[in-house]
Amino acid sequence: ELLTREEACRRLEVDLAETADAVIVRERLATKEMEAANMRIKEFVEREALCMQREEDVNAKIRDLSAKEDSVQRRELQIQHQARQLADEKSSQSKSRLQLE
Repeated sequence: ELLTREEACRRLEVDLAETADAVIVRERLATKEMEAANMRIKEFVEREALCMQREEDVNAKIRDLSAKEDSVQRRELQIQHQARQLADEKSSQSKSRLQLE
């Protein structure tokens, strides 16, 4: 009976060692999977940051173009106003000439 207990202890030790080895292998695999997941997260965050920067760049260009469009519209209104003034002046000059004749 002593030998069977010793044999049982040896078998338990072997089982324990095999289990420990299996746990270590699973732990290494889990660590690699976690590192891969972290890398994918990092890549996603970097891509998201690039997209956000591009979006901000586009928004800045839109604001710039909008400001330029406003400036062009103001200039067009000034030109229209000057054209009306010139037309009014020509009309007044024409009337003055007719009255002088």
